[in-house]
Amino acid sequence: MPAKKLNSRTSTTKVAKPKAETLPKAKFKTNILKKEKSVAATKKPVKATGVASKPQRTDVFISYSHADKKWLTDMQTHLKPLGRDHGIEIWDDTRLQSGDKWRAEIAKALSKAKVAILLVSPRFMSSAFIATDELPPLLQASEKEGLIILSVVTGRTGAFNGHAISEYQTVNDPTSPLNLMSEGQIDEILSQLYSRVLDIFTKPASRPVPDRIVKTNQANESEVTEKPRTTRLPIKSEKVPLGRTNVKKSATTQHTSNALLVKRTGEWLVAPVSNGSISHEVSLELKLTTVAQRTFVASLRQSDNLAGIVFRSQTYSCKSQDIQMRTIGTKETWHLTASIKPANRSAEITYSSITPDQQAEIRARLLLLDELPTTNQSPFGFMSAITQINGGQSPLPALYQQLNKESVVFKQAAPLILTWFLQTHAVIDNIHKLTLMLKTDRLTVRFEGERNSQYQNEPPLLIKIEGVCDLSKAAPIGPLRLYSINR
Repeated sequence: MPAKKLNSRTSTTKVAKPKAETLPKAKFKTNILKKEKSVAATKKPVKATGVASKPQRTDVFISYSHADKKWLTDMQTHLKPLGRDHGIEIWDDTRLQSGDKWRAEIAKALSKAKVAILLVSPRFMSSAFIATDELPPLLQASEKEGLIILSVVTGRTGAFNGHAISEYQTVNDPTSPLNLMSEGQIDEILSQLYSRVLDIFTKPASRPVPDRIVKTNQANESEVTEKPRTTRLPIKSEKVPLGRTNVKKSATTQHTSNALLVKRTGEWLVAPVSNGSISHEVSLELKLTTVAQRTFVASLRQSDNLAGIVFRSQTYSCKSQDIQMRTIGTKETWHLTASIKPANRSAEITYSSITPDQQAEIRARLLLLDELPTTNQSPFGFMSAITQINGGQSPLPALYQQLNKESVVFKQAAPLILTWFLQTHAVIDNIHKLTLMLKTDRLTVRFEGERNSQYQNEPPLLIKIEGVCDLSKAAPIGPLRLYSINR
């Protein structure tokens, strides 16, 4: 067949569309309803609007006993600029007006608190309303919503120890309440409180900044990697004990222990240590938990005011020190580095028939057991010499009373302070054993210490003392004022 000619216009092929199936009206409506139901079933339910949500935590709540209103007034004076200059709402029940439903208003203020300041005292701990209506919601909010609890101890109370609020960091040391401080010291603590609250509201938590470490390969191509910042001190391996010129190997401490820091003025602090090492200098990473501890350590920056350090059963005389504080997020790390010098033992004199070694044992019994020899046993010159040691008394009874007979704190401080006295008074060079067992007001002491011989061909003397020290004795003279620090 001859081929057909195409038209000049482009030809298109039309495809016939299939006719839609005609449905009856009733059946058509039924199908539409089914589709609507299936679509509705796949949609997620929309939350209803207008439901009341928890109020945001934006304020400061002060909890106190009305019997301690004096401390509230002092605190209001210090914290007032927070509201005036920074818009921070500070609430206490003095804002209640006549006719207010006071329970409802307090509950409302509790629900809006971002920071709770507790004025802890015996009156505070004995208040039934505080115990049942204020502390439970504050503790619950702290656990579940991040509310921050700041306790200011205004008066010593045994009920604080072991209570749930004692687990939170206090602004001042619980053993140094405001009612035992001078006016200037109180202002310092309340100023620290002001700064802490301001930081909570104005400084966002920052992430740790990674260290940048440059690695170079054999082709001299540099590769930059990142490593999380650490605060562990470098490991030192040598130790210079008091009064000795030889050097002993020493492992770095990597668990929490305590160190005694003593100023040249005689003030002292027992500081928790998370890491430490000793060589020609003492390097300590301090784990400071209270404002009083931070204030003490910060004051060492001002001058070379650090006389000595007791750490790991050794006393170190300090020439100079350097204090550094680093903040990563909400964590503070304090680093203390002190250059040290060995203490030279002063010349020792034999009094009558009492040799220097016998004198050392008598001094040890005085410091550990508060036993003083009679003048019939010792010549007058030696008696005059030993009465210069803390006024002829053991520091233990005075320390026990200064700490209000709190056994936990006493057990932390007593071994350190005894080490200070024993070594700064040239009684003992190295302590092998010091065990203290406290029962009521009686302290059982077991002690072994080594005293270096003055002559090279003689072995060191080992002094052993066991006995009981009566801590109930009146002790007007305490270790705070009578440290011998000029060695």
